Amino acid sequence: MPGPLDFAFIALFTVAMALWEGFVGWPRMRSALESGKPGTRLGAYRFVMAYSWLFALIAIALWVLAHRPWSALGLTAVRGWRLALSVVVVAAVTTLFVRQVRTLAKLSDARRVALRPRLGVMQNLSPRTREERDWFMGLSLTAGLCEELLFRGFLMWAFRPWLGIYGAAAGSAVLFGIGHAYQGRAGVLRSGFIGAVFSALALVTGSIVPGIVVHAILDIGGGMTGYTLLREGEVGEQS
Repeated sequence: MPGPLDFAFIALFTVAMALWEGFVGWPRMRSALESGKPGTRLGAYRFVMAYSWLFALIAIALWVLAHRPWSALGLTAVRGWRLALSVVVVAAVTTLFVRQVRTLAKLSDARRVALRPRLGVMQNLSPRTREERDWFMGLSLTAGLCEELLFRGFLMWAFRPWLGIYGAAAGSAVLFGIGHAYQGRAGVLRSGFIGAVFSALALVTGSIVPGIVVHAILDIGGGMTGYTLLREGEVGEQS
């Protein structure tokens, strides 16, 4: 059973971080970008990676100190038809983004510029140089592992005794959406929906491992989409 320390930790990595991102982190980043401060995106990527791993390590420490089974956290092997389903989902998401990026890469420079506004607030977060792209890959892997561990693992486990399995899944999706409030209403709704999909995937497969993989692929795909549209360098550069 979760205790007060567990819920204090949940409040820290959900509400507190959402407030920090909304009122400090995001406005500071936008201001730095508008002023042309070099290395702004790289600094943001590294900072998010640092605190994500810190929270993940805290969650693991709380788990180990309480002698809880890893299966309760969703860290279990996926077998049988659940493994087959996971493979299909991973393959489908990967294929979708590979095709999307290849299609965008074939467009003219003028057409790519015309499509940039569709990225919305993600224009500020998307990588534009090779170095930023490489760091964004690390950020995507970090988000896949750490956010699934925290939201679909730790948080759903903590909510389940009070809200039931489906209530815990819904609560996880809502808090995941709120955590992206700095992206505006559309970002909250989009992230909340994605969080619900990840929650459903965890319930169906009985593990957070498939969600970790799919989450990382989604973020990598989004980063590569942004990079293809926004990349800096020579016209027609391919990488």
